[in-house]
Amino acid sequence: MTSMLSLSENQIWLVALICLLAGIVRGFSGFALSALVMASAALIIPPIELIPVCWWLEICAGLMMIRGGWKDADRRLAV
Repeated sequence: MTSMLSLSENQIWLVALICLLAGIVRGFSGFALSALVMASAALIIPPIELIPVCWWLEICAGLMMIRGGWKDADRRLAV
């Protein structure tokens, strides 16, 4: 995997840690996952290559929020 990304093992662990910490911040605040990942990981990976990473992180986080919000939603009010 390190040859595919042209990153060292330490850099991969650092990006994973950045994503984890940004996910924790999103869990508490509800936003800022992509902003934190872009601002922090852009020092290691070019921003254009981080766009798909942030996109997948946001999709996964959104799907997890749907699971909890779907049962609490007032569907009559939404329609």
